[in-house]
Amino acid sequence: MAKRDKRLYRELRQAGLRKGTAARIADAAATGGKRKRKVLSAAARDLQQAASGLEERVRNDRSTIPSTAESADATRGLSDVARATAARATGPSSGTTPRG
Repeated sequence: MAKRDKRLYRELRQAGLRKGTAARIADAAATGGKRKRKVLSAAARDLQQAASGLEERVRNDRSTIPSTAESADATRGLSDVARATAARATGPSSGTTPRG
């Protein structure tokens, strides 16, 4: 098992990274040479992409997309209208069906 950069691991975990991800990055940081530079650059790039994705979501503000509750309310409203229309079309009902 590779020696781990414990300080980096702790910082990554405090920043909210999962244990496995933080461990892989910290392990790569503890090694030397080209692999260290390559892995750390890739990790930084991936984290920046994730952060920019989150910022994009904040900028776009989800108010333009109906929430699940709003969608359910609209569906319920359509069902109520359809039920009322059907009730009016059949006329008043006593709750029993005529036998014939």
